Amino acid sequence: MSLPAPQPALQQNENIDFLTSAPLHEAFAEIPLEAPGANQAIARRPPAAIDELPPEYKPEGNDVQWISGYWSWDEERNDFIWISGIWRDIPPGQRWIPGYWEELENGFRWITGFWIRATLEEMSYLPQPPASIEVGPSYPSPSPDYFYSPGCWVYQTDHYSWQPGYYQPRVENFVWVPPTYVWTPCGYVYRQGFWDRAFDARGVVFAPVYFSQPVYQVAAYRYTPTCVINTDYDLLPHLFVRSNCSHYYFGDWYADRYTNSYCAWSQMNYRPTFQRTYDPLFVYYNTNRFRYNNSSLIGWVDNQYRNCATNANFRPRPTFNINIAIQNNYAGRIPGAGYSGGRSSSYGNVDSDRHADLAETLTDRVSRIANNQTAGGKYQKLSKTERQQIHTAQQPLHRLADDRRNQERELRLTKTSTGSPQRNISTSVKPTKMALPKIDPDNKLARDRAQLDLVNAQKRDNIQRITRQFPTEATKPVRDAQLNRDSNSSPSNRGVTNQKPVMKQREPIANQVPAQNGNAKNSDSNRASGRTIRDPVVNRDPVLIQSTPPQSYPTIDSIAKKDLEKRRQDIISAQKQQAVEKIPQREAKQQTQAQKQNLEAKDQVKQGRVASAQQGQQRTLINNDKRSVESLQGSQNQALQQQKSQLDAARRLAGKTVNENSRQQRQAATQQKIQQQQATRAQSRTQSNTQSRPQKSSKRDK
Repeated sequence: MSLPAPQPALQQNENIDFLTSAPLHEAFAEIPLEAPGANQAIARRPPAAIDELPPEYKPEGNDVQWISGYWSWDEERNDFIWISGIWRDIPPGQRWIPGYWEELENGFRWITGFWIRATLEEMSYLPQPPASIEVGPSYPSPSPDYFYSPGCWVYQTDHYSWQPGYYQPRVENFVWVPPTYVWTPCGYVYRQGFWDRAFDARGVVFAPVYFSQPVYQVAAYRYTPTCVINTDYDLLPHLFVRSNCSHYYFGDWYADRYTNSYCAWSQMNYRPTFQRTYDPLFVYYNTNRFRYNNSSLIGWVDNQYRNCATNANFRPRPTFNINIAIQNNYAGRIPGAGYSGGRSSSYGNVDSDRHADLAETLTDRVSRIANNQTAGGKYQKLSKTERQQIHTAQQPLHRLADDRRNQERELRLTKTSTGSPQRNISTSVKPTKMALPKIDPDNKLARDRAQLDLVNAQKRDNIQRITRQFPTEATKPVRDAQLNRDSNSSPSNRGVTNQKPVMKQREPIANQVPAQNGNAKNSDSNRASGRTIRDPVVNRDPVLIQSTPPQSYPTIDSIAKKDLEKRRQDIISAQKQQAVEKIPQREAKQQTQAQKQNLEAKDQVKQGRVASAQQGQQRTLINNDKRSVESLQGSQNQALQQQKSQLDAARRLAGKTVNENSRQQRQAATQQKIQQQQATRAQSRTQSNTQSRPQKSSKRDK
C-alpha cells in the first residue's frame, strides 16, 4: 500500500473536542460482571444518533467490520459525548447486539450491548440468577500454561444449576471471556464464554468527541472519525475499570475524586472492592510470557501507573489537538521522530513535555505502520463506493437495535417502581424469547443497496450541478439535454446503445442569456425599470446584471447541435469500446463458477476450522470435567482411607487398653491373694507361738 500523500494543515473544528480521557467502546472490550444490574438513569434526552461514515483506511484482519458509535453520558461535562465507531476484528463465531437508550418515567437509561453466539436464532430472557458462589480454585494449576475460568450459574429448564470453575490451557493471541449474564429491562441474557482476540489485535479505536455546539443537527451532516487511540502496551498503564461497569475507561482518571469508583487496571488485586472482579485481559497478560522493557508486562504497567499517580506531568492530556499534530507532521519533521513508541508527538517538544500521548491522526498511524516493515496491522485504503457500502451495511444493525428496544419494552417482566426487574423474581419463571435476524454472510443485499444509493447520489449531484449552471427558463432545453445525457451515461445505463437523447425544442428568447451569477435577464426592460434579480439557487444579495450580453456566449441552437453531435460521438465510442472489451459469456460464466467454488471451499475450510476449534474446546471441557471428577474421587477415597485407618487405630488402642486393664486386675488379685496368704501364715505363727509359751513357763514352775 502506498503512503498517504502529505496534505495541507487541517483546521481544528472549534465545535469538536477529541477526547483522550473517556469510556472505551463497549464492543472493543468488556468486563464480565459478577452481579450485573441496570445503569444509572439521567434526566436529559439523548440526541439522535449521528450519521457516521467509516474512515478511508481499514486495518487488515480475518473479519474486520465497522461498528457504529453511540451517545454516552459524561458526568464531568454534564452532557453527552459521542463514542466514535471502531474497526473491529470480530471474535470467531460471535455477533454484536447493539445497545440503545431506554425511555423511563423519570428520564433515560442506556441499555448495554453485548456479544452473543452468531448461530443463535433467538435470544432468551431469563429470571435473575442467584448470587455467585465462586471462591476461586480448590487445587493448584496443572502447569503455568493453564489459567482458571470461574464458575457460573446455568439455567436448566425451570431452575439454576451451578457450573463450577475449571482450569483450561492458554491459547496464543486469544483471550478467554468467561460466560456471564447481561442485564436487560425484561430479564437477564446468558452470554456464553468465547475466545476474543488480544487487546492490541482487535482493531482500531477512534477517539470519542464532544460537540460544544450541536453541529450534528445540521441537515445531511456526516461525521467521519480521524483521531486514533493507540491500543498497544502504552495504553495499559492508563486503563481503568469502574465499579458495576462492564466496559473500560482510558486516560487521566488519577485524581482523588475518582478513587472510590475507579481503579487502575494494574491495581485490581490490591483493591478489595475489585478483587472479586474477573478481568479477562489481566488474566491473559499475567504470565511470564509477556514481558516489556526487560520486565514482566504487569510489573511494567504498574510501575508506569505509580509514576503517573505521583507526577501529574506524566499523565495523558484530556483532549487531542489534530491541528497541532498535523502541523508537526508536515512542517519538515520526520513522522515518528523524537517520540517514545515510534509515534509522532502531538504536543511539540517531547523533552519539555512528558505527557503521555494516547492518540494520533489516522494518516500518522498509516504512515508509521507503512514505514515500519516489521510491524503488523497493515492498512488498506477504501474507495468512496466501498465506504458507502460499509455505511449501508450498518442499517441491519441499526434496525436490530430498534427491534430490540421495541420487543424488550413489550417483553418486560414484572417491574418495580424504578423501572428495573425485581431482584426477588422466582427462578422458576418461564423465560421469554426474542427472534434474531439471520446474518447474511455475503452481505449481498447491503452491497446492492449501497450501489443503488451511490447511483442515486450521483444523479442528484448531476441534477444540482446542471440546475446551478442553467437555472432559467431560457436555458431549459439545454438543461434537459444535459440531464438526459448524464442520466443515460450513469453507471446503471452504461453500455446501452439503443437509447436516444430526448430534447424539448423551444423558441429562443431574444437578448436573454445566462448571467455570471446564474440568472437570466432581459437587458432592455430590466435596465429601464431598474429591477434586480435574486439568485434562485443561493439566497444571496441581489446584483444588477449587465445589460450588454457577452459576445462569447453561444446561442441555444448551437448548444443543442453541439450536444446532439457529442451525444452521437459518445454512442459510437461506447459501441466501439464495448465491442473491443466484450468477454465471451462462456468464459465469464466459468470465471464466476470458479470464484463461487473458491468461496465455497474457503467457507468449508473456515467452517471446518470453527468446528474443529469447537470440538477441541468441548474435548478440553470434557477432559477438565473428567480430571475434576477423578480428583474429587481420589480425594474422597483418600478421606475414606484416612477414616478407616483412624478406626483401626482406635480399635487397636481400645484392645490394648482392655488387655492392660485385665492384666492389672489380675496382678492386683494375685497380690491381694499373696497378701492374704502371708497374713494367714503370720496369724497362724502368732497363734502357735502363743500356745507354746505357757507350757514352757509351767515347766519352769515345776
